Amino acid sequence: MKRAFFPEKIKKESRLYIILLSLFELGDKIFGAIYIAFMRLKGASLPCISMLFSIQQILMAVLDLPTGAISDKIGRKKTASIGFLIWGISLQLFCIGTDFWTFLPGIVLFALGMAFISGALGTWLIDQIIKNGVYEKRGEIFPKAQMVIRFFSIAAAIVSIFLVNISKEFTIFVAGVFGILAGIIGFVVGEDNYGNVRNKKIHRILFESMNGFIKSKCLMIIALKTVVGYISFIAFILYWQIYTTEYMQISASYLSILLVSFMAALMMGNYAASILSKKTTVFNVVVIGYVVCLLGYIGLYINKENIILLFIVGAFLIEFGFGIEQVASVVWMNDYFDSDTRSTYSSLFSTIECTFGFLIINVLGLVADLYGINMVWALAAGSIIVTVGVMLWLNSCYKTEKEKM
Repeated sequence: MKRAFFPEKIKKESRLYIILLSLFELGDKIFGAIYIAFMRLKGASLPCISMLFSIQQILMAVLDLPTGAISDKIGRKKTASIGFLIWGISLQLFCIGTDFWTFLPGIVLFALGMAFISGALGTWLIDQIIKNGVYEKRGEIFPKAQMVIRFFSIAAAIVSIFLVNISKEFTIFVAGVFGILAGIIGFVVGEDNYGNVRNKKIHRILFESMNGFIKSKCLMIIALKTVVGYISFIAFILYWQIYTTEYMQISASYLSILLVSFMAALMMGNYAASILSKKTTVFNVVVIGYVVCLLGYIGLYINKENIILLFIVGAFLIEFGFGIEQVASVVWMNDYFDSDTRSTYSSLFSTIECTFGFLIINVLGLVADLYGINMVWALAAGSIIVTVGVMLWLNSCYKTEKEKM
């Protein structure tokens, strides 16, 4: 008998999760392929673009936590659906922008939509998995779902190449339509879940969650893991294109091919995580992902002769490793979150990552400028070692009963 891709008890929810996030990913990747070039085409200066995205990042950091509390109160799927709609509408506004003030409304709504989306659907699926009694399968369900979503990301990256040649405005319009469609489907399909906080005021939920976070040594250690782990994640995203074109002397025309290849590596990593989770704990899967990433960064660091094959292998290992780690980390971290405020805590950690991300990005930029990108690879490798050490410390002190599954 052929084994089902998802457990029967959670099949409908898993499919809905995939549909909604795949639509969002389609829109996001299509938009991401063109938005900077579009703004430049409309005459926006580099300082203008930097200012707009600084505003976006600040708004996302500020709004992420309260929207997490809203999610626990009014429903996780509903909150994500609101976010998809706002995000889709923001792109419709964005595609008619011509300068700072006309791009600004789209940027503000974009940030608000992303804040509503952030973590809501993942926490919804986690609690549906718990409700349907298949929590021990969480390590398989999430990676498989993410693998399918990655496939649509790759498809979107390829489609965007053709859409851009038609019209940049039309490309952004289509991206927004995908977001709006996801929002509509999210509102009308499937049941929602909530935290046991529906009778509490939003500010009360936030206060109690923050108080619980500050008093919890366990959550503070997870926050440390989140911040340190972000270094290794953002390092490759920031510098692989510069390293490829300036160090490896690879033509910029090959960047899109490499990008699609890296996305495929992420997808393969997601699938590997689903296989590994059948053999070991989610915690171990996260560590395995980090170890694979570490090998990749070591490969890049020792590539003093700029050997193309070594670069490709190293880059593949980094993306493949993150494909394993990222999807497993979501599951692992949720083991430590209380169900009633799961979305609030998820948003809190997103806010922490975003806030410290400003500092990390600037420090990496300074390091790259003073010592070269190879030193960035060394820092990324070092951050992975520290991250795994922090995780081992946490696991030895606060191993949850769920993690033993």
